[in-house]
Amino acid sequence: MEGLLNKPHLCRMVARNSPELKEILHQVMLDIANEDNRDRIGPTVLAIKNILDTFALFEAKGRVILAEEERKNRTEQKHA
Repeated sequence: MEGLLNKPHLCRMVARNSPELKEILHQVMLDIANEDNRDRIGPTVLAIKNILDTFALFEAKGRVILAEEERKNRTEQKHA
């Protein structure tokens, strides 16, 4: 996981697309649960929750990277 977190393009991509990724995964959770399987679906829902938590880590790092890039761009524009 550390290797992936060290890829700024991945972190930026997750940060930019986080709402959409969350929406998809939440919909998957809703779609896979029904009356017939609600008692045994817990592990699957927990796995998706863990995936959401992992995306949150990438999102946080991506937001830091994006903020740093924005700050750098503003500084360069002031000096240009």
